[in-house]
Amino acid sequence: MIKSIFEFLPLLAFFLAYKFYGIKIATITIVISTVATSLLNYIYNRHLNILTVITTVIVAIMGSLTIMSNNPIFIKIKPTIVSLIFAAILLFGVFRKQGYLKKVLGSKIDMHDHAWIELSKRFALLFIFLAVLNEIVWRVYSESTWVTFKVFGISIITCIFILAQAPFFNKNKLQ
Repeated sequence: MIKSIFEFLPLLAFFLAYKFYGIKIATITIVISTVATSLLNYIYNRHLNILTVITTVIVAIMGSLTIMSNNPIFIKIKPTIVSLIFAAILLFGVFRKQGYLKKVLGSKIDMHDHAWIELSKRFALLFIFLAVLNEIVWRVYSESTWVTFKVFGISIITCIFILAQAPFFNKNKLQ
């Protein structure tokens, strides 16, 4: 629960800052809040998973590029880059016949290795879908629509996807 709060707070701060102050202040806000929540997450858990590290680094880089260049394209392509990196990592694991998601979720879900590989494929496809969808939304729709999609749309799609995996988890969990 705490981890979910740490992950959603920067998005909410980004959304609110955008609504009141625009994309540049929103970008400064998400960079600072992402780094801060990652630090708090580390202090609270004494550990950061690799997904959090990758996301924090890319937010810092793309956010800094947006702030320094005064060009929002960098923050807009950040979800695409993160999604494609996660998809590539998962597909690399599948290629090596390893379910890399097990390293992140294995303590919470106990499944056979073949199930972790299948779940990695499914999540890789989700990340590819999210990358393509992000590209469409930021290129076709207004900046305000993209911000709403980034904060709420991606989160909702991901939650629906995870809930849709419940039968898979039940079918493949170890007894």
